[in-house]
Amino acid sequence: MRKRCIKTKCYFVFVLLLTIGLSACQSVPTENNSSEEIETSKIPVKHEVAGQFINAYADFCYDRTAEIGILNWVKGQENVSADFKTELEKIIVEAETQNPDYGLEFDPIFEAQDFPDVFVIDSYDGNFVTLRGKKLPDFKLVMKVVEVNGSWLVDGSGVVNIPEEKRVKRF
Repeated sequence: MRKRCIKTKCYFVFVLLLTIGLSACQSVPTENNSSEEIETSKIPVKHEVAGQFINAYADFCYDRTAEIGILNWVKGQENVSADFKTELEKIIVEAETQNPDYGLEFDPIFEAQDFPDVFVIDSYDGNFVTLRGKKLPDFKLVMKVVEVNGSWLVDGSGVVNIPEEKRVKRF
């Protein structure tokens, strides 16, 4: 009777381990829409322009030798809408008028003082795209793109042309 019980227990343990092992080998689909799981070929072209712009802008901001200001740099970008350029200028001029010594005290495009050096697409919804820092995934940024004359352009980022309810909540 004891041998039969031991055989039954051994069989049960074997089946249990086999089941656990097989279920661990199966791939489980996820709903996570992180950019490392989004294949580049599946990202719509209209959203890619946001990533290209913000990474070029981050490079510009980290280049301490740059002599031109933010506004002049943005005005020289072809992948940015005229409305974005106008609104950014309005924000900067207003801040400098109200506080001549310090201006905005944060970057209006990042809506922050500190920011990652590389961004990846986190998710997208219509003309809005959320990016996150590649090495700082908790830093997120909402951007907006629009189609103008057949080309996709950045039309909003940070506090520029992004409705408050769409912006990422900061601490």
